[in-house]
Amino acid sequence: MKYREYLRIEANQYFWRTYDDSEVDLVEERDGRLYGFELNTAFIRRPKMRTRLPVLFLWIITLLVSCPGNIGCESSRGPFTFAVMSDNHVYPGGFGGVDSPAITTDIVNDIISQQASIVFSAGDTVAGVYNSYTDFAAQLTYYKTIVSTPLSNAGIAFYPLPGNHEYKNSSSGAWGDTLSTWNAAFPSLPQNGPAGEVGGTYSVTYKNSLFILLDEYATGFGTDTKVNQAWLDSITEGRQKQHLFVFGHSPAFQIDTYTTDMLDKNPSQRDAFWSSLENAKADIYFCGHLHKFDFSAVTGVSSHTTYQCVDGVTGSHVISPVTSENQASNAPRTLNVLFDNYNDGEATACGTSHQCAFGYTLVTVVGSTVTVKYRERTGAATFVTAYSYTYENDASHVLH
Repeated sequence: MKYREYLRIEANQYFWRTYDDSEVDLVEERDGRLYGFELNTAFIRRPKMRTRLPVLFLWIITLLVSCPGNIGCESSRGPFTFAVMSDNHVYPGGFGGVDSPAITTDIVNDIISQQASIVFSAGDTVAGVYNSYTDFAAQLTYYKTIVSTPLSNAGIAFYPLPGNHEYKNSSSGAWGDTLSTWNAAFPSLPQNGPAGEVGGTYSVTYKNSLFILLDEYATGFGTDTKVNQAWLDSITEGRQKQHLFVFGHSPAFQIDTYTTDMLDKNPSQRDAFWSSLENAKADIYFCGHLHKFDFSAVTGVSSHTTYQCVDGVTGSHVISPVTSENQASNAPRTLNVLFDNYNDGEATACGTSHQCAFGYTLVTVVGSTVTVKYRERTGAATFVTAYSYTYENDASHVLH
């Protein structure tokens, strides 16, 4: 524990005991793996040295010599791949005229075939209790059979966050009354978030990357959509990882689809949020809410580019773009669209078919190099890489 503290290595700590009283003194969860430790307070006597050294201390020193710099003996900078999806809206029978369970199943199977190590969801996993959709807890249980269970069986870690569709237990219920239901459905999520958001907001590390997931609906919807800036700053300050990937449900900047309940509803808070990402040299902010795919470079203020990736097409109904863009609220920054799934020759098809634009994001990290791919579903269980973009992370000041 002192070793991790000195090197600022983040981990979740647990004590584990079975019903028959077998136990593991310390279990650490980090880098997508579990490590068990037996704590022994016995001492080895060294008469000539007139000192006593803890057995545990000697064990740790031996392990560090054999695995320098990495307790788990795995390369902390080795290449790995993770996937991102949002707005599955999984519901028995489908959602919004779309067979969301079938589409999401196809996406999960393709993620497994691409050998991803981790999968993140940027919210709206289920339909929620909107309109005629009911029983939030049962929806989460059903979602797990479609998503988290197959991923777990394939050895892939899964980390979701709540969106606006996860924030009512019933149509007449109070806003934000579902976090306990959420945590009951996903009891193994890291519990290192701020008070009132534990299980919805949290961080996790894997190899050379820090991942931060933000519950932007903990305080409300619409004008109250925001991030816990103080907690975010406390996590990013002095980080020891090369890459920083941040996840939330709501986009920070307008694209070509207008909505009134995004982070730019409070421009000053949104700008403070984005400045903190730029100052921390964050790689990408992943989000959803808009039912489309869009990958953009946000420029105009900082010399560092943090990208915004909207990935809201993993099972929900496709929404049509508006003819005029509404980007006035993006100032003083500029959203430079690099790829948009409405601008790749599919606009006509999207107007007549729900099957034109479903897909997910696949990210590969190799040292400082990051490659972002949009894996588009072109038919049942059929995917192509419709877009690929590679960049070099410039966080050279970060120890990793």
